Amino acid sequence: MNTIILFIFLNVFNFSLTYNCQGDTSTSFIRGHYRDVLSEQNGGLLENARQIYLFGNGDQKSPLRNNLYFSQVYFGHARCDRNEFMIFPSTQAYQINTIRIRFWNYDTRIHNFEVYCDEVKIYEGFAQGVVIIKFSDRIVQKVRIKSLGNSIDGYMSILKVQAFYQLWEMSI
Repeated sequence: MNTIILFIFLNVFNFSLTYNCQGDTSTSFIRGHYRDVLSEQNGGLLENARQIYLFGNGDQKSPLRNNLYFSQVYFGHARCDRNEFMIFPSTQAYQINTIRIRFWNYDTRIHNFEVYCDEVKIYEGFAQGVVIIKFSDRIVQKVRIKSLGNSIDGYMSILKVQAFYQLWEMSI
């Protein structure tokens, strides 16, 4: 009798562990495994690359490159005119809650811009250097960044764009 009860208990326990792991796996998948879903490594594209300006050499000019740090002062970047968009579609819809943008910050320019996730405006404002935009969990297929100019000229220059799901707040 004790053997039967133990057997039933172990089967129920094993089923609950398997069920929970399957749920965690599907959640991790829809969240892009908690990595940058727009990076070139994950299939990220710059949809309107032919309409904007790309400065730099080879793969160092893409705002979706995997390099986060650069060894030279004049590194590649993407630039668009005022009231134009940079459009970043992902390979599939992902659940994200954070977008990080690194603007050209060689001088003191302050960029004015808007960020859209699938046609919904999630941010409008000014930034210099790096801006981290946090918003409620959202299933996103495409991120668009609209240039509203900067404090020096009418362009928006972006070095790096990242979109990902962040589990917790990191304090520094």
